[in-house]
Amino acid sequence: MTTALAIPPLAPSAVTALAARHARASEEAACLHPEVAAALPATGFARHFVPSRWGGRAGGFAELVDAVAAVGQACASTAWCCALLAGHARLAAHLPERAQAELWADSPDTAIAAAVVPPSGRLTRAPGG
Repeated sequence: MTTALAIPPLAPSAVTALAARHARASEEAACLHPEVAAALPATGFARHFVPSRWGGRAGGFAELVDAVAAVGQACASTAWCCALLAGHARLAAHLPERAQAELWADSPDTAIAAAVVPPSGRLTRAPGG
């Protein structure tokens, strides 16, 4: 008989106090304070939608919304980043299995940068290129 290791729940409290302390600086700099960014992996947001076969939580939306709201009470910017960490993993969970294996080979906490809105605009040829 084998037993699966328990996957820790989302932990918004791992970042809320730190995010609150740096909220003003994050707002003024238009980016998260480095200490806040460094604390994000401990929150579990990146692994929330990662399939369990890759060590993720295979979590649901209700828990995610509650956890993002808890972070948002401390710092809206940090909450936005937490939501993106989870959301981008949700998108990646639809990649072919080989791509998923490569993406999460080292950790289900891999931060993924993705575009969720297709590019819009018009390309026009300019003189010289």
